[in-house]
Amino acid sequence: MREPTPGEMTLRCTLYRVTHSPASGSMHTRVRMPIWQCWCKLEVIGGSVYWDNQQTEDAISHRIIIRQCKGNTRPQDLPRLVEVECDGIWYRVKRVTALNAGRWFTLLECEVLNAADNQNPGGAETAG
Repeated sequence: MREPTPGEMTLRCTLYRVTHSPASGSMHTRVRMPIWQCWCKLEVIGGSVYWDNQQTEDAISHRIIIRQCKGNTRPQDLPRLVEVECDGIWYRVKRVTALNAGRWFTLLECEVLNAADNQNPGGAETAG
């Protein structure tokens, strides 16, 4: 996979750390805390890759490429539960890795959150 050129990173995205808190009954509340805002490149994965992911029950549908920033966007800096808002659409990060094993870009493999989550992106409440 090739690294993006500066002109390809045209979308603004915000990375969020997600926590779950107990609510009434057996419900829980999802709370999003902003981590970082940056420019990104958003790619829809190809049909055959998507189909292979569905066969292995992995719901990766998009790739988001961001520039690495020490302490914020390197793979080792990102917590386990991360979501990304990009151009009004929410994505759940399934895998974080360095692009081409390099140190310039981070690759986020994501799934689009369902329509209900897009209507109410904070779940029940959003902090930040």
